[in-house]
Amino acid sequence: LAFNPYPLMGPSQDNSWPRGYPIAKLQSNFADASAYAPEHWDVGDIPYSNVGVIQSVCDGDPDNDAIFRLTRPGALDFTFDRTPLAMNLLVPHTAYSPYNAQATTHLYAAFWGLYLPISVPGRVTDIWRSYITQRIMKEVGLHLVYSPPIVRHDRSAHDYLADFQAESDLYVKANKFLQCLDEWMSDDPDS
Repeated sequence: LAFNPYPLMGPSQDNSWPRGYPIAKLQSNFADASAYAPEHWDVGDIPYSNVGVIQSVCDGDPDNDAIFRLTRPGALDFTFDRTPLAMNLLVPHTAYSPYNAQATTHLYAAFWGLYLPISVPGRVTDIWRSYITQRIMKEVGLHLVYSPPIVRHDRSAHDYLADFQAESDLYVKANKFLQCLDEWMSDDPDS
C-alpha cells in the first residue's frame, strides 16, 4: 500500500524516505530497488483538473523522519534532481505516499484536504491528513503529484529525540492506518 517517491526523485542519499512512510516497509522497499528502474516507468500526461495535491520535495533538510536524521551523516544537506529532465511523479491510486505541509499545494478541487486532525501530535497530523486526503481523492478521481524541488529548507535547531517521540504514531500505526483507509468504502451510491 505504501509508495516511497524519493528513489524516483533523484535523491542525493540512497535509501531515503519521507516522514510518515511506514518504517516496517523500509527493508522490503530498499531490497527491491529494481521496482524503481526506468523500464517500470510509464511516462505520459494527465489533465491538470485531475490533480488534487502537488507536493514539491525540497533541498537542504527535507521532511525526513527523526530516525533518518538521527542515523544518517549528512542528513541535513540533501538534494533532489533539479535538472531539466527531472519529472513530476504521479502517485498511483493503488498506493499511498506521505506528504507534509511544506511546499505543498492543495488545488481548488482538493481544498477540503487542508483540514488537519487535531487529536494527534503536530509531527503526525499533516501525515495522517495526507493519507486521508489521498483516500478521498481516490473516490473523486484526483491524484497526488510529487514535483522536483522548488525550495531549499534550512531547518532551525531541532531536538531530534523529541521529534522521534512525537512521531511514534507514525512508526507504530502507519501500516494499520493505511490498511484501514484502503478497506474503507464510501456510502455514496455514486462512487
